[in-house]
Order: sequence, then structure tokens, then C-alpha cells
Amino acid sequence: MKLVPNRECGDCTICCHHIPINQPDFVKLPNVNCEHLLKNGGCSIYQTRPATCAGWYCGWRHSEVFKDDWRPDKLGALIEISLKGIPNDFPAKEGIVIKIIDRQNALSNDDFMKFIAIMVSRGTAVTLSYGLEPGCSAASTFLNRVLKPAVEIGTKDAVMGVINQIMDDLEKFPKKKYRIEDGKLLTD
Repeated sequence: MKLVPNRECGDCTICCHHIPINQPDFVKLPNVNCEHLLKNGGCSIYQTRPATCAGWYCGWRHSEVFKDDWRPDKLGALIEISLKGIPNDFPAKEGIVIKIIDRQNALSNDDFMKFIAIMVSRGTAVTLSYGLEPGCSAASTFLNRVLKPAVEIGTKDAVMGVINQIMDDLEKFPKKKYRIEDGKLLTD
């Protein structure tokens, strides 16, 4: 996928914290700062960074649909365009994964909530993910089937009620704990 011209990460380092890395040359737990993250942002090994980092960009970098103020550190959500985990009954083989980083900030953004509702109404596969515990994966759920009735009602309150309930459920859901052993990322 191409990147949006003239759109740079700037001082956003959300992916440097939340994305796990399991490469032969480097391993990093999810939800912890990368050891190569510089104090003021940026990467101390940028030119030789692992393949995971070199090939991964958030949805904000990939799509002009996402507004400038939707950069992950400003929005409070990390959006990823994904080709994985799309249910077979969805005609589009591309979906989005939304990892909520700052629940209050992300869910109070009316344009972002409208965007989620539009994606669900259009049949785009949407996965919602939440979990910030260091070394643990985020809990995720496929949003479409649960949110579609609220979207069809068409009110902000209906959509927000369902999303808040889902967020509460994801917060309680058991998270997969990771550890680094013999240079590999493993789960307990």
C-alpha cells in the first residue's frame, strides 16, 4: 500500500509502544516502549530496524480518509488496515482493526464514532481491540454484528452505548501474557 504524501509520524510513537515484535534479530513485548525509542521520539536504529517496523505503518499513514488530527497519539486510537481475520461472509477482503489507546479521547471524538458507524453500515469488517497491560495482548472483538443494530437505529447514543459496553467487556476479558525466552516472544 502507498503512504499518504507529506504525512509523517512526527512525534507519534504509539506503534513503538503497542506493537509486539518477534523477529530473529529483535524481540519486543506488546504495550511496552521499544528499547530503541529515543526520548524525544524516533528510533535509534531506524536505518537497520527490524522487518516488522520497516514494513508496518498505521492506517493514518496509509489513507487520506483519516483526518490529520487522527494521528494515533492525537486520536487515542491506532487504526490498522488489515487483510487478516475477515469473516468469509464479508465481500471485501480488507478491514480495519482499531486499537483504543486512550478510551476517553477516542470515544469522545464524534467524527471518529461516525466513521466507525459508517464502516459497519457499509459492511467493512471492523475489529475493536483494547488492552494496555504491559507484556499482554489486547483483547479484540469483531464489531460489525454487535454494533449493526445500533447503527441501524441511527442515534449517537445507541452506538455509544454498545461501544462502551464492548469496551467494558474487553477491559475484563483475560489477556494473553507474553514473555521473552531464548530470544523469542512466547505466551504463557
